Amino acid sequence: MVEISNETAIVIEGEGLTLRCNASGKPEPAITWTRVGSSKIVSNNSLLTIANVSRPGTPDNMIQYQCTASNGVGTPATATSIIDVHYAASVSNPENESFNVEPGTTVNFLCLGMGNPAPAVNWTSPDNDIHWMSNVTNVTFTAKSDSSGLYLCTVKNVLGQAIKRFKLGK
Repeated sequence: MVEISNETAIVIEGEGLTLRCNASGKPEPAITWTRVGSSKIVSNNSLLTIANVSRPGTPDNMIQYQCTASNGVGTPATATSIIDVHYAASVSNPENESFNVEPGTTVNFLCLGMGNPAPAVNWTSPDNDIHWMSNVTNVTFTAKSDSSGLYLCTVKNVLGQAIKRFKLGK
């Protein structure tokens, strides 16, 4: 029989994580830990300690570790822990942008937010009264004579926020 201390856990990127695998059997089973998707053993004892958790680069931001207990009798027993890695909001295309356009020209602002939990996206302008929908990452509009100014895209989650600036001139 195999049990893991945290079958599921949320960890903030950069923090540490310790998982415990409790196994029983006769003879006493040997315990190994692997990351699911890899055969490389990351620990040979009941504790798996990761000092600095980093995001896995998968769409769901999940890492899975598997504990295997084997004593040479029968099939090895396994248990899996699913780790959800949270990280601060950021903009994946962070370079500030400037546009010089004439009235009547179509303007497109692209602000791709990322983070876990998923960030909210908010558009504001200290220079213009805008009423754009929240959580829209791609904004297209026709420039008017009074459209010049600064536009801000803010992506934010509970761990942080990032701002991308768009400057529109004539």
